[in-house]
Amino acid sequence: MDEITTISISRETKKFLEQKKGKDKTWDEFFREIILEKEKLEALLAATRLEKEFTQEIEEAVIDSTNELRRSLRFKEVEL
Repeated sequence: MDEITTISISRETKKFLEQKKGKDKTWDEFFREIILEKEKLEALLAATRLEKEFTQEIEEAVIDSTNELRRSLRFKEVEL
């Protein structure tokens, strides 16, 4: 079993958290869920910001660069 610890919070905050947690989850499950959801939201926001910065000009430059790389690749013939 994992070691148990205590986190000091105000009674008001604990009451608020208890309402949000409900009775079907442990505190461990509740806090892990909150953290995972926060991380997902941060990733989604970062992707949204990146998408806004990814202009048509950048997209065309990436496509041109990829096509140029493909044209420049030379493969050795393999004897079978």
